[in-house]
Amino acid sequence: MQIADNILAVYLQRVFWVSGTACSGKTTLSSALADEFDLDCYHADEMHKQHLELADPDYQPSLCREFQDVSSWFGQPLKQYNQVLNSNFREELDMIILDAICRSRTRPLVVEGSFDPVWLKNIVPHHRFAFLYASPELVRRDFFDRQDKQDILAAINTLPDAERVREHVLDVVEYSTRQWIEKARSHGVKMLQRTDQVTVEQRTELLAEHFRLSS
Repeated sequence: MQIADNILAVYLQRVFWVSGTACSGKTTLSSALADEFDLDCYHADEMHKQHLELADPDYQPSLCREFQDVSSWFGQPLKQYNQVLNSNFREELDMIILDAICRSRTRPLVVEGSFDPVWLKNIVPHHRFAFLYASPELVRRDFFDRQDKQDILAAINTLPDAERVREHVLDVVEYSTRQWIEKARSHGVKMLQRTDQVTVEQRTELLAEHFRLSS
C-alpha cells in the first residue's frame, strides 16, 4: 500500500522540515525555533532505536542489515558506506513522516534530521523545508567533537587500527557532505550555512523568516 503525495501533503501542513549535513546546527536551530514560536520539536536521531525495532527485512532491508562486527561496519568502502547510510535514511523516512503526522495534530511541529530534498519535494512546499550545511572542512574538524558521536568514537577506538578507521569515517562524512550540498543547490531549496561569523540567533531568525513564522 502506498499513500499518494497529495494526501501526505495535506496531513503534513503543520510540519516544518529542517534537513542538512552533519555539524550544521540542525538540532540547535530547530530547538531554538521551537522555543521561540511554541512549536513541538522532533529529533529524528532520538527515534532511531525505536524505528529499528519496527523495521522488517522484507520492507526495510537496509535498516535490518547486520554486520559481523564494528570493523565490518566502519570498514566498508567509501561509496558503499555512503550508500548504506543514504538507504537507511530513506527507509526510516516513512516512519518519520507518520510520526510527524501524529505529532502535528495538536501542535505545529518542526522536524530535524537527514532528508534528501528529492524525497520530500512533492509533499512539502518550498517555504516549509530548509537545508542547513557546514563546509566539508568544518564538518571534518568538528564531527567527533559532538556529544552524540562519542559512542561511535568509543567503538572505533577499540579497533587496532583506530586512527585509520577514524580518518576513513571522516572521508565518508566529507564525501557525503559534498554530495548533499550539491544536491540541495541543484534543487533550489533554501540553504543556510553555518560559519563562525554568524550566530545561532541570526541563523534562527533567517530560518523563521523562511518558514514565515512570527511571534
